[in-house]
Amino acid sequence: MNKPAHDWTDFPDERVFGGAGEQPGSQASYWRETEIKRRLYLLQKRALEEQVKATATQQKAIEAQREATKAQNAAVAEMRHQSKIMFWSVIGIFATAVVTLIAAFIS
Repeated sequence: MNKPAHDWTDFPDERVFGGAGEQPGSQASYWRETEIKRRLYLLQKRALEEQVKATATQQKAIEAQREATKAQNAAVAEMRHQSKIMFWSVIGIFATAVVTLIAAFIS
């Protein structure tokens, strides 16, 4: 292919995508269409790359959330364990008080 008379890669988007005024089928029209396809390809490629980055970021966030959930579950399990210890401590104290009361009545 011949090189275009104008380098369409240097033109701003407004000129490339706007009404160029070339005759359909002319060399200028061909190069303009080629530049439009090139810019759209690059734009789509950039958009896909950003989507991949966003997906990777989401995966990291999900993993961090999983770790936080594991830590929270461990904390809840520890609280339950401590709650059971407190419950049985109260039962033990109550039993001790009852035994002491009975011993006081007997003596």
